[in-house]
Formats: sequence, C-alpha cells, structure tokens
Amino acid sequence: MKRQADVVAGDPDARARVFLELGEVYHNHLARVDLAEQSYNEARLLIPDSSEALHALGQLYERSGNWFQALEMLEHEAELVADPKQSAQLFERIGRINEEMLLNRSGAVEAYQKAIGKFPGSLVALEALKSMAREDEDWGAYARYLELILEAVTEPDDRFDLLVEMAEHKEAVEHDDLKAIDLLEEAADIDASD
Repeated sequence: MKRQADVVAGDPDARARVFLELGEVYHNHLARVDLAEQSYNEARLLIPDSSEALHALGQLYERSGNWFQALEMLEHEAELVADPKQSAQLFERIGRINEEMLLNRSGAVEAYQKAIGKFPGSLVALEALKSMAREDEDWGAYARYLELILEAVTEPDDRFDLLVEMAEHKEAVEHDDLKAIDLLEEAADIDASD
C-alpha cells in the first residue's frame, strides 16, 4: 500500500487523477461544491492544461451560476480541445451564457463566430446569429446566415422551412420576386419527394 502511495505522490498525472475523482465524489455524491472546486483546482495546479479539470470546473461554475468563472474555464477548454466540433460546442455554450445570462450581446456574437470558425456547420451558433441579425434588421447578415444554415442542414423538413423563410425574405426585404419563386419551387420539390 505504501508503495502505491509513493508512486502516486511522485506522479503528477496520477495525483491529478485522484483530485479529479475526489472532486467528482464531492460534487456529485456529497453536494459539496466548495470541496469539489478545491479538488478540481488542485488537479489544475498539477496539470494546468488538464481538459478534464477545466471541463469539471466549467460545469461546476455553470451549474452554480458563477458565470464569469464558467466562461474562463470554457474558453480555456475550447482552445485546448483538438476536435473542432467539440470546441465549437464549447463556444456555443460561451455564447449562450453571454447572450442569456450576462446580456452581453457582443460577447455572444464573438463566441458564436468562434464556434463557426472552429466548425462551419455549428447550427446553434448560426441560428443564434441569424436571430440577432433579424432583430437588428441587418438583412445582409440575416440572408448570409440563412444560406449557411441551409448548407449545414440535411433534414428535408428543415430544408423546406429554410427555403420558405429565404423566399419570404427575398420577396419582402430584397423585393426579388423571381428568386423568391425559385426558392419556393425548390421547397416544393422537397415536399413532393416526401
């Protein structure tokens, strides 16, 4: 037993793993957020770029409404993650916190754009940016996000709805009746094939 303790004591990765497991027990089984936070931070002291510790702290802060610390952990984790889709999902969460909890629209836009930069098919980010562009009556951006969403969506029903929305925009805002008709015909082709 002493030999195992000596091995753990000399191995930062093994010690960090112990603190991560301890943090999980404190957080998920004992509801001791303070001790969980302390354990996760101990793991980060041993391995500063531990994506597991960052993820755990991000979730802990997010659940407790500690938004600024949650953002710090999520941003750090998003930059470390190698998988573009996973990184984009983290930036989507950052955008949502900025938009809904902190009412920081510019921070939300920046995070959503980073999500798209990491993974162009990031639908949560594209939808959020489309909605903001519509609210701002930034019709050029709105049309661009509609097109990007259409490129990312594969479900026939979703494509049908988007084509109809694009047609309405072309007619009402851009006054391009011919393009609106083309889009409605494309939507009708999807509907006919169902």
